[in-house]
Amino acid sequence: MRLKKESGHISLCPPGNWPTRPVIVVAGKKEGPVLWINGTVHGDELNGSYAAWELSGEIDPEQLSGTLVVTPICNPIAFECRNKISAIDNMDMDTAFPEGMMTQRIAHLIYREIKANAGAVISFHTMATPYRADPYSVRKIIPGVSDSVNQVSEGMQRAFGVVTNCV
Repeated sequence: MRLKKESGHISLCPPGNWPTRPVIVVAGKKEGPVLWINGTVHGDELNGSYAAWELSGEIDPEQLSGTLVVTPICNPIAFECRNKISAIDNMDMDTAFPEGMMTQRIAHLIYREIKANAGAVISFHTMATPYRADPYSVRKIIPGVSDSVNQVSEGMQRAFGVVTNCV
């Protein structure tokens, strides 16, 4: 039977070394697509992390078709410092690619798993702690994928019912 809700931590280094990141997996009663939700890609954007935790707690596996994967604190290094960028290498995870710096390696591990397992991803962001902003959404057009993938992304963005800040 698929029905389960589990949580734990993903380690980025050998066992016992920091950092780890929390992960929650909710497997629904029925087979279906995988949705991955990230929070706190930028360490000072705390609302996304809170929203991700709350959402994962509210999902009833009995009512779910498919799987929800939640990484509420995607960038633990920046989160620890409450900073947009990593204190280790001064990189923005949202624009990092796998080259060798710590932020790039973390981003690579996360997005490798997303690509291998998820049919869609939502990354929660906010205006960071010192700012106040109305809810908005951002969508990235992914080069090299089928038009249907970008169309699904746009549909998910519009489903939130908030202003599109940028594409």
